[in-house]
Amino acid sequence: MHSDSRQIVIASGYPKSGNTWLTRLTAQLIGCPVKGFWTQPDNNDIAIEGKERKSEYRCFKAHHTFPILTKSFTDYGNGTEKVIYIVRDPRDVAISASFFFKRLRGKRIFRLLGLSWLHNKITLQAKLTEYCKIVANGGDLPWMNISWADHVESYLDSGALIIKYENLIDNPFLECQRILNFLGIHRSVRDIERA
Repeated sequence: MHSDSRQIVIASGYPKSGNTWLTRLTAQLIGCPVKGFWTQPDNNDIAIEGKERKSEYRCFKAHHTFPILTKSFTDYGNGTEKVIYIVRDPRDVAISASFFFKRLRGKRIFRLLGLSWLHNKITLQAKLTEYCKIVANGGDLPWMNISWADHVESYLDSGALIIKYENLIDNPFLECQRILNFLGIHRSVRDIERA
């Protein structure tokens, strides 16, 4: 465990589920820096922002399953970890991933998400041929060697706050209040709207 006693907030989720958005929004709400990707200190993650913010909190982004995440607390945590998990409709995850990983071909992302039928439908109807191909058997993205369903299930009874991506779009104010309540932090309506 690390000696830094600042509260650790980790925004986790299956890749392409809105993790960066949730991480940055949470950091804005509580007024702390985003330190980057959990277990990879000093990396150059896209979520990093607010380095100038002085706070008793630190915020990180993660894609780990819950068992892997909690195991990492021994080496990287300090006993204060709070986890917020974002879940997104897997059909939207598949489409987002297909654009994000457009340089790769294949239907592995759809198979991992349990959506092979969607891949076939898109291929037939839209002639979309570029999809996300996830590195399997180790590789550099080990948290994607698990299906979307298994990843989500690992968080359901974990005690983490579950945020639905779609609810965050439909009612961001309410979801921000849920995040703050979970963390035990009060912010004014104006501060929430500003974030």
